[in-house]
Amino acid sequence: MSATASVTGAVTDDSGAPLAGVEVRAYNASGATAKATTTNAAGVFTLDGLAAGTYTLRFARTGVVTEYHSNATSASTATPITLTPGSTFVADATVSVTATVTGAVIDDGGTPLAGVEVRAYTASGVTAKATPTDAAGVFSLDGLAAGTYRLRFARAGVVTEFFSDAVSLATATPITLTPGSTITADATLTATSPG
Repeated sequence: MSATASVTGAVTDDSGAPLAGVEVRAYNASGATAKATTTNAAGVFTLDGLAAGTYTLRFARTGVVTEYHSNATSASTATPITLTPGSTFVADATVSVTATVTGAVIDDGGTPLAGVEVRAYTASGVTAKATPTDAAGVFSLDGLAAGTYRLRFARAGVVTEFFSDAVSLATATPITLTPGSTITADATLTATSPG
């Protein structure tokens, strides 16, 4: 029987603090999961018993930005690792803590608006995340990477609006998120005029 290989490492946040409970997953060359584990209280993990070959590593947990080895945002841009029989590859990772935008959406009379799509756009205008408001008009866009975003509020029966009281994405007030931050962005929407 041929010797197997392993991958070990430590996962920390941007400040260098160890992160427990991060799922570390190794995908083989065909994209199937070969092995998965989670980091311990010290942020350390070991994936052992891997056959020699090429793998892609993913690091994921609620509250952090999913990352692939090495500092990649997708499997297609990840740096693959190659394991030989009996080898141990060290794959330390630093992942960013995510941020949240939350708020409430009401109409001009103060009534909560359910089903309003709240969409966060990155600085380059790409959709980062979208969610509808609940029955109380409340929304939460969590899992956002630190950065600058603009918000759009849209639903049938109300005038589409961008944060804060803007009419277009270009004129929207930017919201800057830092790791672990929660920003509140409430909106009051006006009903559309009857046809």
